[in-house]
Amino acid sequence: IYFEYRPDPEKSGQEGIWQKKLNEDAVKKIIESLDKNYKNNEFSGYFKIAAPTETQKNRILLEKYIGKYTARNTSDYFIHKNLKEFLNRELDFYIKNEVMWLDDIENADAPQVESYLAKIKVIRKIAHKIIEFLAQLEEFQKKLWLKKKFVVETNYCITLDKIFDLDNFIGEAEDDREKKRRESIIKTKKEILEEIVHNHNQHEEWIKLFAIDKIKPGEGDMHEKGSPGYSKPLKVEFLKANNNLVLDTKFFDEKFKSKLLASIDNFDEQCYGLLIHSENFQALNLLQERYRKQVKCVYIDPPYNTDGDGFCYKDCYRHSTWLTMIQERIVICQMFLNNLGNIFVSLDDNEHANFSLCLNKLFNVEKPLANFLWKKKGTSTNVEGAFVSALIDYIVTYGKSNGINPRVTKSDDRQYPFNDNEGFYRTTIIEKKNTGSYRRDTMQFEIIGKKPREGKRWQIGESTARELEQKKRFILDGNIVKLKIYKQEEEDTYSANPNLLLDYG
Repeated sequence: IYFEYRPDPEKSGQEGIWQKKLNEDAVKKIIESLDKNYKNNEFSGYFKIAAPTETQKNRILLEKYIGKYTARNTSDYFIHKNLKEFLNRELDFYIKNEVMWLDDIENADAPQVESYLAKIKVIRKIAHKIIEFLAQLEEFQKKLWLKKKFVVETNYCITLDKIFDLDNFIGEAEDDREKKRRESIIKTKKEILEEIVHNHNQHEEWIKLFAIDKIKPGEGDMHEKGSPGYSKPLKVEFLKANNNLVLDTKFFDEKFKSKLLASIDNFDEQCYGLLIHSENFQALNLLQERYRKQVKCVYIDPPYNTDGDGFCYKDCYRHSTWLTMIQERIVICQMFLNNLGNIFVSLDDNEHANFSLCLNKLFNVEKPLANFLWKKKGTSTNVEGAFVSALIDYIVTYGKSNGINPRVTKSDDRQYPFNDNEGFYRTTIIEKKNTGSYRRDTMQFEIIGKKPREGKRWQIGESTARELEQKKRFILDGNIVKLKIYKQEEEDTYSANPNLLLDYG
């Protein structure tokens, strides 16, 4: 009997009561189906074997296993890294606080003290056996979890130019051996292209993604003059003219895949993208050695632990469990970062505070490098009973050092719409507000006969202003004084990135 665990959109009322109702309905439907379709089958009788408990006197075996299944999916569960050490510490704490009362020992005579010690020895002896047994089970599960997992399927996306590059030989072959190697490569290429030309599934994918069926014979515009258009079946000449098409090996058999990879020299060096479909902990462990200290940027968008997104996986852990799960993965991510690498993590209010404290400890800092606020939606949500609507999420940033680059405005990207005898120039306002910490009353002097507008002051000092006046670098635009900035004087400018991200979507 196959079960599927998923969020129930019709859920109402208390979680436990609703789950109990679903379990009872499942048991009822399964028993009815068994009685109807497998009435005389001996196997169906096993489901009805009694398996009572103190609270469920009439429970049957089917109820027991459905209850275990749903409990496993709704309870927090993780494998302890060192259960034996943890339980031994807890045992010592228990004995000191619940068994061995120092005041009683201090006032007791020798026989009573011996009785205390004998009691403690018995408790410890029994407890250590239980701890040893539990630790063995946990260590076995830990080994299973940490065991390297098999890669069950691997595919590659390769642009066709890598295939057509196979016959780009330079110069004549130096000897017969090299000549045979080249002939073998050319033969392999022809076989590969022949299979591509006749692979219907790959053609359909190209039509869906790149609309190759709309490509007309070239007339010297977008395509080279004389280049072939789309046809059925496809032609090698068409593939060569459109050699940026991406071939996906999932549409081909293993023999073709091996032949293709073997024909490309230094394949690993030419592979510049990797996508892994896996449980993230296993994938991160798989990549450790290959990408250690090589990654510049890590971005993760973990489940927010809100149980409100309708995910097919569990998203309602206790805070401590959620934090343990995320921490284990962040520790591995740290190994990937190079000295300028940063990690960016999306969060909401639910786990932001706990996560920040955890990452402060992992990176040995007092605060993150940056805490970006992302406006995730434009207007408040009308939710009954809600008084405040969350419009923002957080993107918390950590790293070994600050690898966030400043914003750069290239001088070549600016427009210089005016010109005079000195050359092309643009203008800029040199005022700023004159309030609060920005207030500078000494910077309200006249420039070309004008003072700053009300509530404003100049951005430059008076001595600088007088030098620029002599060079005739100011102009009056209406009632506003502006400074000329010439193209030949302009340099690239750098500014800090704002931590408020207002483009929502």
